[in-house]
Amino acid sequence: MHKEEIIKLIFEICGCGRKCKETPLELLFVIDSSESVGLKNFQIIKNFVKTLTDRVALDLATTRIGIINYSHKVEEVAHLTQFSSKDDLKRAVDNMQYLGEGTYTATALHAANRMFEAAKPGVKKVALVITDGQTDSRDEKNLTEVVKNARDINVEIFVIGVVKRNDPNFHIFHQEMNLIATDPDSEHVYLFDDFITLEDTLKQKLFTKSCEDFEAYLFHILGSSPLQPGFGISGEEHHESTPEPQKEITESKGGCGIPMKND
Repeated sequence: MHKEEIIKLIFEICGCGRKCKETPLELLFVIDSSESVGLKNFQIIKNFVKTLTDRVALDLATTRIGIINYSHKVEEVAHLTQFSSKDDLKRAVDNMQYLGEGTYTATALHAANRMFEAAKPGVKKVALVITDGQTDSRDEKNLTEVVKNARDINVEIFVIGVVKRNDPNFHIFHQEMNLIATDPDSEHVYLFDDFITLEDTLKQKLFTKSCEDFEAYLFHILGSSPLQPGFGISGEEHHESTPEPQKEITESKGGCGIPMKND
């Protein structure tokens, strides 16, 4: 996926720009609600999904959203063709139940591939996986095969992985995230230290940056690491740099429904 396509995709997801051309998009959230996530963090994920849904120009004729909730089993919360109302979709998210058992990511992605069979021909298909752990060894589906099947039907996969760097299984988890995500991993894998960091990052970055310069806006959201010093996007090492002072932001709304700074 080229830089320009990523910018266009985030434009679509964020609903930015009064005159931006709407390109059809099939967006599918694949949500981990396994035991390791915990009920409190599951609520953070639900809030994230609802917040991002508010930034999408939901319309069955252009952008459609589906949701999969998974643990030891898969729940298809919303099919791509099911909701044309944001309020109805968010109510479905509110009603999602925390499952609290194993992490059957391969089975969930298999269900996602099947759900994308309902996608319109030629429409961009995007899956956003949110997880905090490796696929359960009891999962009957093979993760490598399922991911290959996703590639074969042109599904682009982004992964938000939640893991502490000092976790003994960090490197195994990181490798799995890279396997799942579309290449290049540096543009499709985003690692957060914990769910609170994910929540805080969204509050600080997604809704407090003017999108007058959208390339800068895109980098502001996705291009910097929320993890501890020396730890970058997709788990790569980097040297610290002194952050630039942030400009004061007001609550007035811009064309993308995002707070704009006052002149």
